[in-house]
Amino acid sequence: MNLLGNVVVVTEEQLNVVGTIGGCGPAFIDIIMDALGDAAVKHGLSRDKAYQLAASMINGSGKLALDSKLSPSTLRDQVISPGGTTIRGVEALEKHGVRFAIMDAVDQASDN
Repeated sequence: MNLLGNVVVVTEEQLNVVGTIGGCGPAFIDIIMDALGDAAVKHGLSRDKAYQLAASMINGSGKLALDSKLSPSTLRDQVISPGGTTIRGVEALEKHGVRFAIMDAVDQASDN
């Protein structure tokens, strides 16, 4: 099975959320990539370059998470500097409820 992808052992009760993250998650990430693309176009970058950068960033972030086995919050903290641009962006995401929206999307897709 490892030849097909990562194998994650879960209980039967966890299969629904595993299917949601694995099956619906790509669409959720596609929406994020599209939004990043729109923002980049707004700031003067071509859509092709914007999508290339967004996809490459998501690929790299995912690979780093898999390879390092560090938590997403630890990885996030490694790119946030005090008073910097990243923490201001994270604050805006929190202000607009992105974390809740993602958790709610998983709940809705999992029928919870």
